[in-house]
Amino acid sequence: MKHGFALILLALIITGCAANPTLAPLTAELQQKFAERDRSLASLTRWSFTGRIAVQANNDGWSGTMQWMQNDQNYVIDIRGPAGTGTVRLERSEQGNVLRLSDEQSFAGHDVRALLIEHIGWDIPVDALQRWIIGRPDPGFDKQFELDDAGRLLHLRQSGWDVEYKRYSRTGMFDLPEKIFARNEHAQLRLFVDEWSTQ
Repeated sequence: MKHGFALILLALIITGCAANPTLAPLTAELQQKFAERDRSLASLTRWSFTGRIAVQANNDGWSGTMQWMQNDQNYVIDIRGPAGTGTVRLERSEQGNVLRLSDEQSFAGHDVRALLIEHIGWDIPVDALQRWIIGRPDPGFDKQFELDDAGRLLHLRQSGWDVEYKRYSRTGMFDLPEKIFARNEHAQLRLFVDEWSTQ
């Protein structure tokens, strides 16, 4: 498991070295660009991506492929380990939250984060992550941020997490993150998006 984490981490670092956006001074004009971009992203309520993920928590590492399908506040997240081993599915709908594991066990609960901590050992703020992934702060919490010259997030500090945006790509009307590093004192997450859809 740790070997797989090391390989995917190396791949993420290599593929992202050449196209990093650069920090811009936080002027009033740039903050206006950021506010306009955030309003535009708020209208993006239906999206999906496929990519790769690496998680390290509690001195253990795990890596695999990831598919996230978002529809307003509901989502389906599929994570698969190397060669399809160790699958995890997280579903949120009007009926509640369900975590499904590869051994056909399923667990329901009101708190997504608590489900992941209890049954997988991952302390990941999924509710905030659904906004961070498209390049938005969670509007319900205080934030500190740095921007590039297009008003896109480069670095976000929120809810005890440091989120770094390493690369963006154009998908339809939106510049969406392709490479995200996030960490807090207990865990770190590496996410590389291979393909976005806003349909």
